[in-house]
Amino acid sequence: MVLAEVAVVTRPGAASRRGETATVAQALGQRTRVSAIAEPGCLDGVDVLHIGRTLHAGASGRTKEAGIDQLARLLRPHGYRVEKVRPAGCLHLKSACSFIPPDMLLVNPDWIDPSTFGPLRVISVDEREPPRRPIP
Repeated sequence: MVLAEVAVVTRPGAASRRGETATVAQALGQRTRVSAIAEPGCLDGVDVLHIGRTLHAGASGRTKEAGIDQLARLLRPHGYRVEKVRPAGCLHLKSACSFIPPDMLLVNPDWIDPSTFGPLRVISVDEREPPRRPIP
């Protein structure tokens, strides 16, 4: 996850993806300051929605509270706020919604309440749009 001030290397919730982080950290470190989510924290980048100076972090099956707490501590000195949100019915927060700058949100309101993100113009996914796969 790359911001203007720092890049944060996540610690994926799926163990099979954790081997990706070392090369990503090395490449980013050549260009910017790098911080990382450490064990026991887990944070998937697709569970983070960046809107202005706020990052909304989805507590999902792959992103845990310890990872969200670490993200908040890492970004606070840079003036960012991290808000925990809880999507339902999907694997990741960005499956439920996408931010379209400067002020629009594409959202499946069955998976997350669009008011969670503040006063944005909302485009709801057509209710006839089938989910990719059911998530408990």
